[in-house]
Amino acid sequence: MNTENVRKKAIIASSERLISSALRSLLENNLELDVVGEVISVYEALNLLAKTPVDLVITESVLADQNIISLLHKVREQHFNVPVVVIAGKESSPLVLQQARANGVGAIVYKQQPLEILKMAVNVVLAGKHYYADTVFTQPLASQIMTVVIPDEQDPLWALSKREREIFGLLAHGLQNSKIAIKLSISPRTVETHRARIVKKLHVNSNAELILFAVRNGLTTL
Repeated sequence: MNTENVRKKAIIASSERLISSALRSLLENNLELDVVGEVISVYEALNLLAKTPVDLVITESVLADQNIISLLHKVREQHFNVPVVVIAGKESSPLVLQQARANGVGAIVYKQQPLEILKMAVNVVLAGKHYYADTVFTQPLASQIMTVVIPDEQDPLWALSKREREIFGLLAHGLQNSKIAIKLSISPRTVETHRARIVKKLHVNSNAELILFAVRNGLTTL
């Protein structure tokens, strides 16, 4: 059997059937991929992955039941060694996309970008690399199975830990320490410790400056 002519297999995850159908057409006609399933939720994606080995998962940032962070966690937990490409849009939370990068998503492509960008991202990911916007990282996809933060100047939160990113997001939305403590089931003192580390790493002096930092970097809106 000539393996060079074997087409790669993909799953599409989208809560909108119209987008899913359009993606299928693009992938099969332009990227020479065979789409073996279309799902609308993380639950359906995991069930299909358990039954059908594939080379790629292409998903929107938010599905019918959960977002891509849940998908990435569960793909890792269940040892599905498959790269994930996210199709993001204006509705996509910048914080969720930052967290997706920290959790090793294979690529992030925006709906507003031309088809050539999606082609490039898919080819890069299938070659064992990462693709984020206009940046290609050469870490092997084995690294996506672990929770990692890739330090690069294009990620304004690269210096923050996973917990610090979580607290940053809540602070950026104006939550007080006491509310964050309740939401995360930790003590207010622990929240303040993380907050102090965050403002030091981001070189800001107050919660107001932190929120301004988030707005300027597209991580939240006023």
